[in-house]
Amino acid sequence: MTQYFESDVSVEFPFALKRVNVLESYMTQEVALFIHGNPVSSYLWRNIIPQLIGFGSSGKPSIPYRFTDQAAYLSAFISAILPNDKALGLAFWEFLRPFPTFDDLVGGPSQTLYHKFRDPVEGRKMAVEQNAMIERVLPNALLRTLTQVEHDAYRSPFLDKGAREPLFPADVWEIWERFHEWLLKNEVPKLLFWAKPGRLVTEKQAAWYLEHLRNVKGVCVGEGLHFLEEDHPRRLGTEISRWLSEAVL
Repeated sequence: MTQYFESDVSVEFPFALKRVNVLESYMTQEVALFIHGNPVSSYLWRNIIPQLIGFGSSGKPSIPYRFTDQAAYLSAFISAILPNDKALGLAFWEFLRPFPTFDDLVGGPSQTLYHKFRDPVEGRKMAVEQNAMIERVLPNALLRTLTQVEHDAYRSPFLDKGAREPLFPADVWEIWERFHEWLLKNEVPKLLFWAKPGRLVTEKQAAWYLEHLRNVKGVCVGEGLHFLEEDHPRRLGTEISRWLSEAVL
């Protein structure tokens, strides 16, 4: 049977994490700036990105963990490590708006699951009490099966219920609308990865963005769902390196 993902992905993490103090807490310090999304951590990219506040080895202060909180800590982190330098912004933070409403989301289990996450009672129970983002969403959003070591690496920051607050979704629609409008109009170089069938960004949505975004390069990595870094790490690394040298540097 043909295999459409990279099976020999390394689980190793032989790195000493560095920290930089930001605001009243700290974030792990990396030089190359990639951004992870919910519910993962820097393990997704294997040590080349900062941990968002509340994730991974970063501090877990008592804050609401809304989008604006994450933005404030990330901004302070960038200022702390690159105070006088021009930073190359690489955001792998699910920046596309794949569907206008949850009724337009691909039907079936995904639609039902995300409807539940938006419920203030059921959603909190799933994210905080059941750790569903790590135990259900993560393993079902890639083609290959995570090894025990890999899955445990994603679990480790959220073993205690109190540490799972950053996983509970918050309302950021107004901010997202403004950002989405800016994204469609600006000339900043962009690289869009997508896969078939895709989980949230499907072939249809990828085609729409490749038509409407300015200064964008699209790369279909083949078969995949959502966490393409775990299924196609070498392909993504090669394409990012090529894109940086051609479009950014």
